[in-house]
Amino acid sequence: SARNGLSVTIEELNIDFNSCQGADNNNNDLEAYYRQLVIDNKITQDKKDVFDETVVGKTYCREAIDSFLDGQGVMAKPECKYGYPQECGCAEVDQSDYRGNISTTATGLECQRWDSQTPHAHSRTRRNYPDSGLVENYCRNPDGEPGAWCYTTDPNVRWQLCDVPVCGIEPTESPTSAPTYTNPTCKADPATCGCDDVRQKDYRGRVSTTKSGKTCMRWDVQNPHSHTRTVANYPNAGLDENYCRNPDNEPGGAWCYTTDPATRWEYCDVESCPLGPSPTRALRGK
Repeated sequence: SARNGLSVTIEELNIDFNSCQGADNNNNDLEAYYRQLVIDNKITQDKKDVFDETVVGKTYCREAIDSFLDGQGVMAKPECKYGYPQECGCAEVDQSDYRGNISTTATGLECQRWDSQTPHAHSRTRRNYPDSGLVENYCRNPDGEPGAWCYTTDPNVRWQLCDVPVCGIEPTESPTSAPTYTNPTCKADPATCGCDDVRQKDYRGRVSTTKSGKTCMRWDVQNPHSHTRTVANYPNAGLDENYCRNPDNEPGGAWCYTTDPATRWEYCDVESCPLGPSPTRALRGK
């Protein structure tokens, strides 16, 4: 611990176990595990009822443990350089490590939930692939496809690959930090506001708190949240200090990681630039 002057670096974390022995052979299912505890008289039914009121849907034990460890800043060794499963997938494992929240395909179709069998019946279920993170309708790769994918909610399109970022691939940025505006209706002033037509990627002001009032984490630190949104990976995104930015084209505008270990990131309350005539600005040096 830091208090005792000691520190530990975990380079590889493998949890290889059955996670939870559940009732009716439903292993790795947290609800079934609690039910088994009642059967074994290890907890009361009242405690089980409290659990049922608190937990919505199925939460697998492995996922609960992974979530807890992530909240403590302890993560499994990434599958590739600059790997971070919450934001990108490693090409070395065909993005099977991706655990983010993208839920649309590369063509914009909405993903079907993995625990649903409509409109497409399938066998890619949590029971059959318990270690693949098949939660909600998030893009995953449980079966060795070329990248993260999902079944779609379109009855005519069974499945498609998703547009999940590849870890370690530096984004293609303009050769200068001076933004180019294609929408003449935005009166750009990067020091005070961000243009909505570019999702506030042009903002270079000093707002450093989120909409809920949380303090932003500096972009050049990895604590309390490890991440890949660094100056090295996004050299032209203005990642200075702990100011709100949008290096990766988030739809809601400028954002930041927070200093709250329980809240990874949030959008910021950055003012949108007013509409009105504004000349198109070209890249410097051209």
